[in-house]
Amino acid sequence: MVNDRVDKDATVCVSVFDSLAELLHKRLEAGVVHPKVMIETNINPKFIGGRLHLNATSGNHFILTMRWPQTIIYLRST
Repeated sequence: MVNDRVDKDATVCVSVFDSLAELLHKRLEAGVVHPKVMIETNINPKFIGGRLHLNATSGNHFILTMRWPQTIIYLRST
């Protein structure tokens, strides 16, 4: 799991596995990395405004909501 700061106000969380994780680790190790703490829970995402995915396989899920200032900043910059 990698948290990558896109700009000063937005952070992206990325899940990677196997050889890609090792490659990403080496590249991040070469630069400046700020440690982050992530807490995982079994809370239903609907309770906190997220989406509940019926597909249990791994995949990329991007949730953009206008309730988060980081989303508004990101969308204005693109």
